[in-house]
Amino acid sequence: MSMAEIENAVGQFGGAFGGSAGPIRAVTSRTCDVLPMIARAAELLHPGIELQEGTSQLLLRLDLGIPGQAVDIARYLERDFDRADYRRLCEARLTEHDAIAAADDDALLGVLANDIRKVAILRKAMGLWRAARLARVPAAPLPISTIGTAYGAVKLPKNYSPCKRSRKLEFIAAV
Repeated sequence: MSMAEIENAVGQFGGAFGGSAGPIRAVTSRTCDVLPMIARAAELLHPGIELQEGTSQLLLRLDLGIPGQAVDIARYLERDFDRADYRRLCEARLTEHDAIAAADDDALLGVLANDIRKVAILRKAMGLWRAARLARVPAAPLPISTIGTAYGAVKLPKNYSPCKRSRKLEFIAAV
């Protein structure tokens, strides 16, 4: 029995407001609302810790209800696929760029319930993913005496030192 069939059987008699998953969606929505602020506060309290990428992945997983290995392709598919589609891609081990690119359309049709529209959407997402991978050329590092701003790099005075007040202002601006 597929995951979609199980979910249909469980939800056939309705359930709470918003369907049988209504309360779960409500908790997920509230979590997605506060998680970025908590992560940003943690980054400010613990300099050097980088939570932006992990937070972004977690938010996507919570929003779509997908396993971790499907996050990379989900960034380009988003809601064009449902949870069951992502689960089938994971079960077929078709969540990595190279694996999907190597799969022929017949294999993808088998995984995507013979929906040719979804195969076309997946191929289009693969093109976006490929372009994003090619565009990720590391930027040249800035010299230590400069810092990036919204207006470009600026030269810092030799005695420059970030103070706690500027961190507080950064946090307020981020919220």
